[in-house]
Amino acid sequence: MAIHLISSEILASSADHSFPELLSLLASSDSSSEEEDLLYVFLLKKAQIASDEERLMQVVFKAYMEILSYPSSILRPYQSHIRTESGTNRIKSINDLQSLFGLDSRRILRFSIEHVEQILHILQIPAQFSFCGHICSGVEALSISLHRMASHVRFVDLSCVYDLLPSFISQIFAGFMLWLFTNFGDLVRSFENTWTTEREWLELFSNKLEESGCPLPNTFGFIDGTHIEVCRPVRDQRSWYCGHHHAHCFKCLVIQLPNGILLSFGPFNGSQHDSSQAEAIQINELLASHCTFPDRSFVLYADAGFAVGRNLITPFRRTQNQTDQEAAWNTEMSRARISVEWGIGRCKNLFQMMTNKNNLKSLMSPVAVYWFNSILFTNIHSCLNGRSQVSDFFDMSTPTLEEYIMA
Repeated sequence: MAIHLISSEILASSADHSFPELLSLLASSDSSSEEEDLLYVFLLKKAQIASDEERLMQVVFKAYMEILSYPSSILRPYQSHIRTESGTNRIKSINDLQSLFGLDSRRILRFSIEHVEQILHILQIPAQFSFCGHICSGVEALSISLHRMASHVRFVDLSCVYDLLPSFISQIFAGFMLWLFTNFGDLVRSFENTWTTEREWLELFSNKLEESGCPLPNTFGFIDGTHIEVCRPVRDQRSWYCGHHHAHCFKCLVIQLPNGILLSFGPFNGSQHDSSQAEAIQINELLASHCTFPDRSFVLYADAGFAVGRNLITPFRRTQNQTDQEAAWNTEMSRARISVEWGIGRCKNLFQMMTNKNNLKSLMSPVAVYWFNSILFTNIHSCLNGRSQVSDFFDMSTPTLEEYIMA
């Protein structure tokens, strides 16, 4: 294209035609990226010794006019993004997403293009959305949301990538997050699902934990609390402030199952303790009604910050009277309980928006919804990849995405 025009003109105006291989290359309209790199290097050398600057500027101007002669597409050299008034580079189909990211999709969106297609199909994401009058495609809403959640980017940073105004992108992101939470939030925030109600799964989880060295029988998972820091609100700061972490935040409870699936409950005030959070959701009643059978009761294991119950077990207290056997038991249990920390860390590593408090403005956006959707996408990520650190540790396979959505 323009590179061939510039090369031909410079060679034609040069008295030194000692580049027969380049002249033969220019005779062909198609060339590989390696060949074009050679042309660029050649042009840089010739530009340094160009004696007629006026002639050189004319050639560059002709090349610029040639680029402008293609109104249907925008040339993006080296993936430099620009925003157009007509939205020429918007994502309307999965092919547009493929051309925009390609193999980098797994790094930027946390999912490959094939996995994005599966998510669109299995979650039955509509082909078109309308958020406050802003119309976009389903694949565009999904890619914008994943891109935003997987990084610390601002809406103005995404503007030049998706060829949309920042205000438009903000409406798409908030609208799609609420749509996703409304339709699939129960997969994350409900205790009434296959993994926690069916005895076959509870027995399988318990057996896998015992095989991994867990000394507490009938354990099917682990529970812990986590905090998500937010930007300091302008009012009601007391309810958001956590004196332990010295930050404004909201808190959630997280349950880690051996097959890599995460459950989360909340949100709670930043000042609320883990034990009072568990009491607020009536965790003992949930375990008694869903995980207790006439001949067997299954339990969750928690750290010392929780209150011990019939189905909620905590470590032996470290007192002067603690025996060596009790200390050894606590050590063995901690080796298994660390899996819930892995799950929380994996969610925050995959979707790093949850670690950037400047993007989490509690009085301006539904920040808790973003957290639960991050848990959902973390579970989807485990299902599509067929493994996670937790499932590998307990030698279990993750469910398929269809099994997880239908649970």
